Amino acid sequence: MKDNLIKFANKLHKMNIYFSNLDFREVNFRKVDFDKLTNSDFLYADPPYLITCATYNEKGGWKEKDERDLLNLLDKLNDNNVRFALSNVLESKGNSNDILKEWIKD
Repeated sequence: MKDNLIKFANKLHKMNIYFSNLDFREVNFRKVDFDKLTNSDFLYADPPYLITCATYNEKGGWKEKDERDLLNLLDKLNDNNVRFALSNVLESKGNSNDILKEWIKD
């Protein structure tokens, strides 16, 4: 397992990849030439899930405004033909993420 992780990390260092764990509104997209992203680029978003409870959002750390702001950014990416993936959940324990459901419909 350790060898595989080392090989993976070495391969990542040879690629043009930018990782960030910042709030998406704080990412310096200029550093990654946000305006120059193309359909050969790929962004992955893994935000706190609006309708679930975890240590990172149990005290209201991710609100509807955050969800909408992120989805607006993803719309901008989509409008510019930039590929992305979003980790999220539509329903959990009787809760429904209606914001996400409406966004998916659009």
